[in-house]
Amino acid sequence: MSPRSSRSTAASAANGRALAVRPRRGVSRPAKVDLKELLGFYRQMLLIRRFEEKTAEMYQRARIGGYCHLNLGEEATCVGLCAGMQPNDYLFTNYREHGYALARGIDPGRVMAELFGREGGVSRGRGGSMHLFDLEKRLMGGYAIVGGQLPLATGAGLAIVRKGQPDAVVCQMGDATTNIGAFHESLNLAALWKLPVVYAVINNGFGMGTSVEAGSSVAALHEKACAYGIPGVEVDGNDVLTVRAAVGEAVDRARRQRIPTLMNIKSYRLKGHSVVDPDRYRSAEYLNEIRAQDPLAHLAEQLKQNGVVDDEALADLDEEVEREVNAAVEFAEESPEPNPEKLFEFSYATEVANQPSALPGQDPWPSFGSQGGR
Repeated sequence: MSPRSSRSTAASAANGRALAVRPRRGVSRPAKVDLKELLGFYRQMLLIRRFEEKTAEMYQRARIGGYCHLNLGEEATCVGLCAGMQPNDYLFTNYREHGYALARGIDPGRVMAELFGREGGVSRGRGGSMHLFDLEKRLMGGYAIVGGQLPLATGAGLAIVRKGQPDAVVCQMGDATTNIGAFHESLNLAALWKLPVVYAVINNGFGMGTSVEAGSSVAALHEKACAYGIPGVEVDGNDVLTVRAAVGEAVDRARRQRIPTLMNIKSYRLKGHSVVDPDRYRSAEYLNEIRAQDPLAHLAEQLKQNGVVDDEALADLDEEVEREVNAAVEFAEESPEPNPEKLFEFSYATEVANQPSALPGQDPWPSFGSQGGR
């Protein structure tokens, strides 16, 4: 079968019938899904996988600096979470956010350019890997400080209520974030004030090198919701449809009833905590076990078994995504470096008196000159 005929077969199947999907690990959900939609989810997951692999390569080639954390292995969670939201909903994330930016519909070139620290990036090169931001897509930033996004997401929920808006907030975080003070303060206020916030814990089993069991007295993280009288939900993060359904239900509850939810979305990261983590604290047996649960490979096999695509069509799709990722790198390389003279351009949303305006080593208040008066 030619590449064109493979794609045609997949497209006609997607437009003509629904695919029966088996629930994984006993999770109940609708038994059928539109094939075109499922193929779209697969392509999004594949884009995240190839983008992150290319990101690791670019980091090794010193095109990307600073800290860098990848979503490798968490693609179903990224895509499912964003698919469960509405376009007008707000998303706050931690520093492992590349996949969420892509799933939210941000152009891969702009994401890669930000990783390169270029002017064409989503944060104009000022944020880098851990601080992606796009107001149009309502991605309200990645946050490098563990739990730094929780108070802000909770505040956004309060603003929505005060303004009477029909929106909701999803606040993504890692498992170790559930152990810090801001987590408890935020959930308490959200429950007390009935704020439309969904707190989505992406539980990949480890907070850096510490396992969940070693770091939390309550290892079933969704059970922490009982302290605030809100729903706590455990979700199979390796199944994109399950994640979408669970997030969609939680977001709808937040929007309509102003009831927050704590979600424990169980996933796996295929690599270490960051690109420089040698990952020596996880056994070879454990790594083999989680690789066998690769959500991308499972979904590809599912599509093949149901006659949606064959190996040739999957290869064609992979080549297409590879070209898109390579184009993103090319865009990033061609994007200009930020002008040092504009270092303070985005320090404040609006101009304030006496704001810094000089480069390091220069007089920050040149108008006073050498006459003193400071």
